[in-house]
This record gives sequence, C-alpha cells and structure tokens, in this order.
Amino acid sequence: VEKGAKVNSIDNKGGQTPLYLAASNKQLPAVKFLLNHGADSSIPCQGMSTRQLIRDSFSDVDLKQLDLSGSVDSTNSCFDQLVQLLDTAELDGPDQAFRRALLKATPKDLNNKSGKKTLVQMAADIGLESFLRMLLGAGADPNATTPSTLATPINIAATNGSNHVIQVFLEEGRLLPDSIQGGTNKSKVCPVELFFSDSNGMTILHNVLRKPFHALQSGDDGLAGDYSGCLTSLLSARVDWSKIINKQDSNGNTALHYAVQFWDQDTVTKLLLIGANIGDRKSTR
Repeated sequence: VEKGAKVNSIDNKGGQTPLYLAASNKQLPAVKFLLNHGADSSIPCQGMSTRQLIRDSFSDVDLKQLDLSGSVDSTNSCFDQLVQLLDTAELDGPDQAFRRALLKATPKDLNNKSGKKTLVQMAADIGLESFLRMLLGAGADPNATTPSTLATPINIAATNGSNHVIQVFLEEGRLLPDSIQGGTNKSKVCPVELFFSDSNGMTILHNVLRKPFHALQSGDDGLAGDYSGCLTSLLSARVDWSKIINKQDSNGNTALHYAVQFWDQDTVTKLLLIGANIGDRKSTR
C-alpha cells in the first residue's frame, strides 16, 4: 500500500476486493487496515454488500470504530463502478447508469490499467459498441493495454470477429495519436504499430485470417464473428500494410499462409496487392 497498490482493486474471479476477501476470511486487523487506507465498503462483491459482510463476519465485535461509510478513494471507486457496469452488461445499447458514471469519471478512471483489461479493452472484448463510443467520447485512450492483456483493443475485436467494433475504432481517425488529431484525420495513415497483437509476432491480419483456429480453441465450429467484414474494413483503412504483411507469427505463418489455407482466391489476391510475398517459406522455429 505504501508503494501505491490500489486497495480497491478487483480480481477476475467474481469481482472480489481485498476488503471483501479480508472480511470473508474474518481477518479483522486486515479489515481495519484496509478501511483506514481508503478501502470502499460500498463496493458489492458476488452479489453481496461488503459492508454487510463485515457486520456478519464480526457479529461479536464492536465495529463502531470502523468507518463503513465508504471510500476516500473516489477515483478508484468510480473506475470499479465502470468495470462492474461493463461486466454485467448483457446487451449493447444506451445505458443511463453507465453514462452517469462516465460523467463522474476522471482521465485516470478512464485509462486505469490496474485490472486485467482497460475499460476500452473490456468493451471491445464484450462487443459493446455503444459503451465503446461513450468511452471514446469521454476521452478514453483507444490504444491502451495492461500488463495482463497486451493486445490492443482493436486486435481483441479482430480476434472475436467483431467488425462493428473495428469500425468504431477506424472512424474519423480514432486510432491516431493526439499529436495528429484534427480536421484532416481521414487523410492520415494509421500507425502500423497498433496492428500488432502481442510479442509473438501476431498481427491483426493473423487474428482475422486464422479464424478456424478460434473455433478449434473454443470448441465451437459455428463462428459467430464477421471475419470477412473485419478484413474488408481493415483493408479499406489507410494503413501501410507493407510493414507487417509478411510478419511471421509464433508458428512461422504469415497472413498469406492462413489466407491460402482457409480463404478464397479473391482474399489471396487482395493480400498480394498490399505486398504479401508469395515466396515466403514457413519458418521452422
């Protein structure tokens, strides 16, 4: 905590906070410490009020000395609220609760990297187009990643075949850095670095073109994603594909390798026209 650890961070196993875990394990000294350092007892976990859990766990203890009113760390609490609203959103569409929470959010909330994913990564992964537009409109970074999830939001959308999400990112130069934002965004070329997926050589084209692999990994032969639409949207964007078109992934495949295996001749031709090298051999690494 002294080094800056967030006392209201939420895990990826049911949204548990440190305070909730301390109370559920009846660790009163830890509960006192966390509350004294800004832990928010109003954050619900696993459908239960943390404040009520504390009262139930220490029913034989006088808790008058504990401050159970809420958190002094309002910034982190706002971020947690946004995470919870995204995590529980069942359908995309206008959500007034999320919009109200955004009005209270600071730039630090919008670009918080303490969780498994950023808010934008979460919205892209779930496929919540309207939520994503609200986040970007409020000033959230469209390209931010976390140490746990290195793929940029647009790469996450590509892996899922979420063409409607990709189109949100590509509209009006949303992927461009602030230094070149302005009225002529559409004439600018998107930075190619944004189309790398991870440190293993994967690019956004790999993610779209290797669609059968996603079915094998998930055990679902009926892919719901619009991978053809994703490819059309990407190839229509102003991107210098020559810098990444012949990159090999960890299996030694270029985008063209996957296109030849799983796509039609028209797709292969499109890749050749943007610089795919037909003479590249699959590496044996």
